[in-house]
Amino acid sequence: MAIGNTEKRVKKLEDEVKAMKACYNTAGSLVKMYVTQMGEITTGGGAGWIDMVIRFTPTYGQGHNNLISLVPIVDRNTYYIAPYAVTPQDGSGAVDITIFSLVSSQKVDVIASGTSPGTFTRIQ
Repeated sequence: MAIGNTEKRVKKLEDEVKAMKACYNTAGSLVKMYVTQMGEITTGGGAGWIDMVIRFTPTYGQGHNNLISLVPIVDRNTYYIAPYAVTPQDGSGAVDITIFSLVSSQKVDVIASGTSPGTFTRIQ
């Protein structure tokens, strides 16, 4: 009889493990997404290459990591995307993008898409 009870306990534990591994679908239509455009900034004068750093600060989700994607548009050219890097989020909610190899008087715009609207600030 002890073997029967042990088998029942093992079966119960296996069922609980299966229940923990179960995945449930999430309705993507319940997630509210925003698209925010910075507006064009003209790079300053000077000779040589310029790297520009722009910070996106979300309205919601301060103090958390957010699902935000940043894409630069240089000289209104949607086909050529300038080389850029988005820094990993540090938990403050802000996201920084560095746009590399710009020259004087180029027009730069950044589009943010994600779970929060926000504001842009030029850092460098």
